[in-house]
Amino acid sequence: MKVFVNIIDYKSSKYSGTLDLTKVYYGMQMQMMTYMDIVLQNKQRLGLNPLTQPGGLLYFHVHEPRLQLAWNELDEDKRNEKFINSFKLSGLVNNDTSVIEAFDNRMEPNYSSDIIPVAMKKDGGYRSGSKVADSDTIYKLIKHNKANFVKTATDIMDGHTEVAPLKYNQTLPCDFCNYKSVCHVDGMIDSKRYRTVDETINPLEEVQNVELEEGEFE
Repeated sequence: MKVFVNIIDYKSSKYSGTLDLTKVYYGMQMQMMTYMDIVLQNKQRLGLNPLTQPGGLLYFHVHEPRLQLAWNELDEDKRNEKFINSFKLSGLVNNDTSVIEAFDNRMEPNYSSDIIPVAMKKDGGYRSGSKVADSDTIYKLIKHNKANFVKTATDIMDGHTEVAPLKYNQTLPCDFCNYKSVCHVDGMIDSKRYRTVDETINPLEEVQNVELEEGEFE
């Protein structure tokens, strides 16, 4: 029997409640993978089955939705459909069918879930936009995330304090930082030192180069 554990994080902000795997890969979003890593490292202490695998790594947006409805959507069924969709979980789900069906038992060919970010094609496979991965790929993401932690900590200990923010989606973290007056980031002067993200990569493919040792997550 397969056993899985799910992590669901409740967020009041839609922006912070979105799992961006490109950010995960580049060490810009470490929280969710770290949560799952800690749970898997402490299966015995948490009373989990030793064979427990990662299931869903998901965010739930806590909010009071304001629905915009067309005239043909004013009936109760349409309103309920819009309402449920506004609370759809965001993140990554193990592609094992038992995990998918535990979240949404209505899954069938040519169906798009309003609970998790998964949609199925007519042939029963997952559509390209589905946020799914197998257990090994999730393990590799977790291990890569841990490597990002080590690199960041090592850079800090080695005294690397360069003004070199990481630019992603035409945005710098400096735009939201209260300490710009400390590091004096200036786009006219420092732009050549900005680090950039390759936004064309597929993070799930990139982490396939990560090697898992036998029994590493057992």
